[in-house]
This record gives sequence, C-alpha cells and structure tokens, in this order.
Amino acid sequence: HFIDILHTDGQNWADRRVVQKPIYRVKPIETKTKDRSACSKVVLKNRGIRKENHGITSVISLPVLVSTKNPKTIAVPLKGSRLYNLTEESSLNILTKYYTTVSQCVSELARKKEN
Repeated sequence: HFIDILHTDGQNWADRRVVQKPIYRVKPIETKTKDRSACSKVVLKNRGIRKENHGITSVISLPVLVSTKNPKTIAVPLKGSRLYNLTEESSLNILTKYYTTVSQCVSELARKKEN
C-alpha cells in the first residue's frame, strides 16, 4: 500500500481519477540508422594510406583546450561544431561522445587494416 510506503495517513490527497482512454497518443521517435561510419564523423589528420610504422592512432587528433590558464572552451576534432563552451550544459558529454566515436573509428580502421 502506498500510504504505508510513504509513511502518511493520506489526508488532503486528491481523489483518485479513473482514466477511460489514453490522454496522449505518443508517436515513436524516428531515429537515424547507422549508415555512416564513425570515421566519417571524425576529423582525421590523414585520410590516405598510412605508413605501417605510424599505426592507426597517428591519424586521430586529440581535443585541445583553447586556454590552459582559463579553460572555458575546448576544440574537439569532430565534424560539425568543433568548439564547445565548457560552461554550457550542451557540452556536458562532449568528451564522452568524442571518445566513443573515436573508439568506433579505431575499430573500423583496424578491421580495414586486417583485410
């Protein structure tokens, strides 16, 4: 019983309402299919053939803080928007997004190298 779980006597609660039909019709969100490779989302240093001694990671650029003394902006080598304000909520997971995308790209490059 909710009253026992919430440790209340239920006084001043609104009366229960019975919903006869759904209030909202929720349409499914259309998601993009993964038709693009992860490497197509990353700014690579060299898109051509790599020398064997440099390895896969030599083509991957790293994120860079615009200022090391007062780091408010970071440059992330992903296609599209590259500069992110670290004080904005929209930049909250940009390094996670970068790491995930680059990890997938490295896997793709390794598979191509094996073949």
